[in-house]
Formats: sequence, C-alpha cells, structure tokens
Amino acid sequence: MPEADTPWLKSYQLGPFKLEHTLKPYPEAPLFHALDQSAAAFPTQTAILFKGRSVKYHELKRWSDRLASALARLGLEKGDRVCLYLPNCPEYLLCYWAVLKAGGVVVPTSILRSEDGLLHEVGESGSRMIVSKEDVLERVEAVRRRTGVERLLLSSTAGYDLEPVSRLLPKDAHDLRLLLKEGDDDPPAVAIDPRQDLCELAFTGGATGVPKGVMLTHFNRYCTQLQGFSWFLKPLLKGLAGKASVLVAIPLFHAFGGFASQAAASQALRIILLPEPRDTQAMAAALIEHRPFLVPGVPTQFMRLADVGLKRVNSMLFSGAAPLPQEVVDTIKHKTGMAVSEGYGLTETSTVVTVNLSSFSRITGFASKEIPGIGVPVPDTECRLVD
Repeated sequence: MPEADTPWLKSYQLGPFKLEHTLKPYPEAPLFHALDQSAAAFPTQTAILFKGRSVKYHELKRWSDRLASALARLGLEKGDRVCLYLPNCPEYLLCYWAVLKAGGVVVPTSILRSEDGLLHEVGESGSRMIVSKEDVLERVEAVRRRTGVERLLLSSTAGYDLEPVSRLLPKDAHDLRLLLKEGDDDPPAVAIDPRQDLCELAFTGGATGVPKGVMLTHFNRYCTQLQGFSWFLKPLLKGLAGKASVLVAIPLFHAFGGFASQAAASQALRIILLPEPRDTQAMAAALIEHRPFLVPGVPTQFMRLADVGLKRVNSMLFSGAAPLPQEVVDTIKHKTGMAVSEGYGLTETSTVVTVNLSSFSRITGFASKEIPGIGVPVPDTECRLVD
C-alpha cells in the first residue's frame, strides 16, 4: 500500500523505541519450529505451570515428539484432522504440538459445545481422531458412532502425568499416558509446505448460522506469532525471552487463547495455565502469587478482577475477543493501578490484526499518553474502513 494509505506506521513506537515497519521475509517453516527453537534455547525454562505441576520446554518438546510418533503408528497421516475436545490442561498444549509434528490438522473444539455442536464440527471437519478427558467418554463415543472418527485418545481426569485412565476403554480407544510411553523420541519426518498445508481448522462461533471451519496454514499462524508479542515487545525481549511469564486464563480452544499460548511458546515464556476461565478468585490469586508479565483476557474477566478488590500488580493486561468499554478500563485503572491494552482480531485472520501500543509503552518507563481503542494494524497488515 502507498505510504499515504498507511498513516499508522508513524505510531509504531514502544515508549522511546521505534518498532519495525515490516517483518518480511517471514520464515517458511512449520509452526512447531517455534517450539523446538525455544526448547533448544531455553530447555530448563518452565513451559507450563498448571495446578502446581510443571513441564519444562525440553520436556514439552520431547513428549510432543513421542506423541507425534505414536499418532503416526496409529495411522495418522499428513492432512488428517484431529479434534481436541479438551479443557484448559497440559494435555491440550501437548496434543496440539504433537498433531502438527505428525503432519495432522488440529480442530480446536469448545468443551461447552452441545452434542449436536460437537457432532457438527467433528463431522464437517472429517476428523479421524478425538482427544478428550475420560469423563466425557460416552459423549465422544456417541459422536464416533455417527461420524468417520476412527480412534479416541483419552486422558485421565487427574491428568496423564498423574495416573492412567481409570475406565475400561472400548475398541480403538487409547490411554494418552500409555501412548507417550510407547512413543519414539524421533517424530515422523513429514514434509510440510507452510503456505499450503493447514495446521488448524478452527470453527467460528456461528453468529451468522452454523459454525464454519476456518482454514489456517502453518504460515498463517507463524506470521501471526511474529506480528504479536515478538514484534511490539522486541526492544525488551532480551530481558523477557526465557524468563517472563504469561497468565493464560482464557480457553485454549478459543482463537485468542491459542494465540496467547503459541506466542508465549515462541519466546519460551512460562505459561501459567488456569483450568477454569470463570474462576476470578483463582485468577486474582495467580496474579498475586506469580506476578506474570502479561495477562491476556476478555473484558468480563478484567471487570471481575476489579470487583474482587485486586490490588496493584505490575502486570500488563491485554484485552481481546470482545469490545472493551472505556468505563471498564477506567474502573480497572482506578482500582488496581494497572493499565489495560486492547487488540482486535478474527479467527479468519489467524487472530491478531491490531494492537494498542500506548498502554504497553508504560513498561519502558517513558509512557506517552494512553490512547483508547484497538490500536494500530500490526506489520504487513492492510486495513481499510468501509462505510
């Protein structure tokens, strides 16, 4: 676009630091390379902290490699869809990376879906496998009987790392814990074309009808990671990469939650994962105990945080997924002293489109005046207002 059509480039600044106007050329690599690079650079950094249990980056890489090899032995082939029907838990992140390494395509599905909704997404996506917790075995087994699903992968209610599945499993259903034991440390060698091969088939909310699958390639997702935290925090990354943490209290199956967790992994940040997005007390306790650098969330979560009397914490709150009323921003800032930044994106855009840089500038110590709103388009993104 001509420079006259991109006036936002003048606002590409984080405090006193000028930000890059373009990130081209983007890497032609599978998305999971971001995880592998973080594991190589920061092997002992905690990747996931969940209910007192932790997974290091070298462990997340090794276990995702092992699970990828196990999936290949079960017959998963390049381009096959795998439905992740899981709550916030380490299994979700582990399985996400493993499916990609096996050449598969993740179908992230809300655990709040009705049986008909689950049936629609599994059937329309052509999923060959479903991954779930054992407590929903009857539901996923019923869906399997009505679709082309060939195998079920289940984790124990307590967690794959704590105990095996406690139930008698039907034919072609597998315990995730046992699959990890049987897997090989060398994942299958799958040729991925980042621009053409899908990493995700994510269904929209269905506001204009039934949910529709959005086709996201490895290239889509990788570019998004570079256009997010990696771009606007670049002047500070030396002190953040492999050291800082992100509190993820939004569902991983949601586009925003997926983006936040993948962006964190790309910089080897510690993901403090909360199991229940609506548990405001747990979110407030995690903020006080762990003092994460970044807290992505939705407006209702931040309003509830202010209501429970959360005191000042030096964390950056980043709102998305819904409009952020200015009165909410003002209330949170008044009660907690914390600024709230905002962004905008769509599942169809692989999540991020714009970011408000003015609130983030505060962390540099040279804060300019905060400007409300969804901010400026991220690099190499064309935007146009149409009346």
